[in-house]
Amino acid sequence: MTDPLSLDTIQTEFGEEYEAWVLQDTNSKKYVTIPHPKYPGRNSIHFFMSRDDAEAVLQASVGWAA
Repeated sequence: MTDPLSLDTIQTEFGEEYEAWVLQDTNSKKYVTIPHPKYPGRNSIHFFMSRDDAEAVLQASVGWAA
């Protein structure tokens, strides 16, 4: 797993033309948060640099909340 990018890096390296992907519940429309061991107790929304990355996490998570 890679470390998250800092806010400064995001603002410097990525312009408005870049797309980021997030996971959103289809029923409640709330964004999905994923716990991260470096940030215990925080609800982090993960941004993915590609749709494939977001879908891979979604597929891996099937059954987690069951």
